Amino acid sequence: SAFDYALKIPQITWRRDGAGGAVHSKERKLLNEAHELGRAPFVAEFVGGYSDFKKGGQSAVEFAVNDALSLHPNYINVLGWVGGDALAFIKEQPELFHRALRTMGYRLVPTSIEYPKQARAGSRETIKMTWVNRGVGSVVNAQTPQFRLIDKDGRTVLLPIREAFPSQNWIDNK
Repeated sequence: SAFDYALKIPQITWRRDGAGGAVHSKERKLLNEAHELGRAPFVAEFVGGYSDFKKGGQSAVEFAVNDALSLHPNYINVLGWVGGDALAFIKEQPELFHRALRTMGYRLVPTSIEYPKQARAGSRETIKMTWVNRGVGSVVNAQTPQFRLIDKDGRTVLLPIREAFPSQNWIDNK
């Protein structure tokens, strides 16, 4: 399973008490503080199945997903205790399912990139970038993007200086 794979990765931890209504205020404070430290990704699961939340109406299902995402998980299992329950959630709530997929974890996206209008082949220049994290999870390690400016013939004309940036501090557009 994804959990079996994830738990073999260094710095991944397990919290069996899950998310979506099962996290008490003291645990939420602990999770928020752990998230602020940014030393490990957070893996979560729902306590309660889709059919359980469905009994409370659409608002209860949305609450479960939103509450889970508020814990800043890098990975959440699908809402549902067993395969059939999870499949029902996916089929009956495709928009909510896909929003959770897009929102959990991290999604580093460049919103602007500035580069020199002219460059000589082999020259080193600075490229200025603005990035956001469109996910709720944190990036544990600083990222080092790699770019090349290529001319119309496919030749590399610019290799920017590679510099790590503190992406591990970027959380949900903050």
